[in-house]
Amino acid sequence: MKLQNTILILVIPLLMITSTLLWFSQQTKNQEINRLKDSLIIYTAYTDVCIGNMKLKYMYDNRPINNIKILNSKGETLHLSDLFKEDYKLVFIFSSLNCTICVDKELENLIQFGNIIGNDHIVILGLSDTIRKLRAYMANKHINIPIYYVTHDTQLGILDKENVPFLCLMNKDLKTTQLFIPIKEIQEHSEHFYRILYDRFFKPAETTVEPES
Repeated sequence: MKLQNTILILVIPLLMITSTLLWFSQQTKNQEINRLKDSLIIYTAYTDVCIGNMKLKYMYDNRPINNIKILNSKGETLHLSDLFKEDYKLVFIFSSLNCTICVDKELENLIQFGNIIGNDHIVILGLSDTIRKLRAYMANKHINIPIYYVTHDTQLGILDKENVPFLCLMNKDLKTTQLFIPIKEIQEHSEHFYRILYDRFFKPAETTVEPES
């Protein structure tokens, strides 16, 4: 009897420990499975967004934007074509109806890029209900890049219904070149976009010094 009791005393704790370890192991597996499921859902969502943006790029790239009326910071009326000559400028177009976080993040990227290529090579067009709202929004950003007001009902001729901010290169022809729709969650895409723009369009030409004879 004593032997049986001793065995029970030893076996029962072992069974309890084993059961507890199995429970924790199963919980860990369940957590890992749930984590993988969540990652797959997020990856699928990002993939869908990327594919959608690529479709929009191929649909609207190299398309002309309407020569719309705009207002400068002084309230003077201009036409979009007044801002361009032969050289390309980087244009960022957004609406107050766009995702605020998306716009804020891209403005941060533009400030950094402007410090590299110069703010005179960048144009920002903001679609808003009133110029006062646009000024109030931009006042907190401390941006030295030229910003122009566009009324909400203005038809650009591209991406009027999609409600997304976008960037492109543009000159006096007013055709979108290198159209890009940023995704705030995937900053690597934006970094790649700016790197390509710099190398292809804004990098200073290298000068060669002729050796003295």
